[in-house]
Amino acid sequence: MIVNIPSQNLTLRVWTASRELCVSFPQMMTVPILKQVHLRLQALSSLASIVQILAYMQIILHVYLLRLQTVVFLELIVLALPIFSRH
Repeated sequence: MIVNIPSQNLTLRVWTASRELCVSFPQMMTVPILKQVHLRLQALSSLASIVQILAYMQIILHVYLLRLQTVVFLELIVLALPIFSRH
């Protein structure tokens, strides 16, 4: 599993053996915050499943999306969870 957060486009990409997941972040999530998330994910990635990472991202997104008054990203994460948990 590879976790990559390119600082230039505020996108999280998670690769597993069979699929790639991309999550775009709200612009108000600054690069330092993304780097902090990246470090946390790196710590998790050696033992975490894609579902655990998605659950962690859901918490992160929830905090910021409450401020943005939108649930679009959060809903996408929730909808994706059953797909990834099958594997």
